[in-house]
Amino acid sequence: MLTLNNLSIKRNNKLILKNINLTIPNAATTAIIGPSGIGKTTLISAICQLISYSGDILWDGHKLNLKKQTIAWVPQDFGLLPWFDVHKNISLGIKIRNNDKLNANQAELVEQIENKLGISDIKHKFPNELSGGQKQRVALAKAFCLKPEILLLDEPFSALDTVVKQTAENLLLEQLATFQITTLMITHSLEEALIFGDQLFVLSNKTGQLRENPLKSVNPKDRRDNPEFSKILADIQKEVIDLWRVE
Repeated sequence: MLTLNNLSIKRNNKLILKNINLTIPNAATTAIIGPSGIGKTTLISAICQLISYSGDILWDGHKLNLKKQTIAWVPQDFGLLPWFDVHKNISLGIKIRNNDKLNANQAELVEQIENKLGISDIKHKFPNELSGGQKQRVALAKAFCLKPEILLLDEPFSALDTVVKQTAENLLLEQLATFQITTLMITHSLEEALIFGDQLFVLSNKTGQLRENPLKSVNPKDRRDNPEFSKILADIQKEVIDLWRVE
């Protein structure tokens, strides 16, 4: 369980986030929503220990320790190294943690995930040869190979066109169900938040409000087709817009 207690972040002496309190249950997905510039990516940077903060970030009640806990971060641009082919990009995280080596079990894991995500046939291509959807699958494969306890997704569909997006959403839903990872997903899309999130965390006025997804009991793959989806989306959209308008 990932817990943020009274988390506050300043950048250049400016308060970005104030007293954030959030608990993400094990194997659950929390969708963080908010307008551009409100601090969504800043929050992920703090969890990754990339920036300073006050307050506590805990894993199962203990201070988050990147030497003990494994975090996988899939950034908006997918974070692929252009000078490595797909296979090397996917293997990189494991090799870094294993003194630049890949043992037989790890090599088998990489191959299994490449097969599962349908990228075995492109594993010798380089990032500049891939479509947006292919890059997303490679970035997810790289993350899943680490067997992370925590998965951080920063606008995972922002680089995808409409045709590819729904396929990519279904692929991610399948993998989250398979790997049962505690996941924090940043999105500006309320629709994505309702599809993926077990709970929604709305950032506003430097802090946030938590609410349970009304569709939590519905299989995520079926949520968009649920007869209540449009009404729930409209209701939450109105609440959120009113909240942001106050700012």
